[in-house]
Amino acid sequence: MPVLDDAGRIVVGVVSESDLALKEVAPLREAHTPAFETAQHHGERAKAASLTAAELMTAPAVTVGPEELVTAAARRMYDRRVKRLPVVDHSGALVGIITRADLLKVFLRSDDELRFDVLDHVSGDLLRLPPAPSRSRSATGSSASPVGSPAVARRWPWRS
Repeated sequence: MPVLDDAGRIVVGVVSESDLALKEVAPLREAHTPAFETAQHHGERAKAASLTAAELMTAPAVTVGPEELVTAAARRMYDRRVKRLPVVDHSGALVGIITRADLLKVFLRSDDELRFDVLDHVSGDLLRLPPAPSRSRSATGSSASPVGSPAVARRWPWRS
């Protein structure tokens, strides 16, 4: 969950599931406090004792801009080991949140759409065949001409 500044506009940090889990796990560790505490353990204990979002949040927030590529967002999420990224504009104002599930939606297409795109790439980009006259898409986004149709056979002579 993004944490905003006092004006409710700029993202200053994020309270993650991991941050919240510390509040549950850290008290269990208190019975086994080592004689010498690491910096990480000290930080975890401080977060577990927090009472406000400002004390609990991870800052600065890992963010992404609205114009950045999906691949850049996916790489940042993977590299920083986060499940969600606040999307912020050039001034740092929150405009949305992107999740891992959002990233996967890019790949959700029907078999017909995938087949058409692959054949379109092979015929146009690799074989340099002229493009088909036009193709329309239905309201669901699928191709109006399935691969076995006469329209496709005209585009790809080897399919007839």
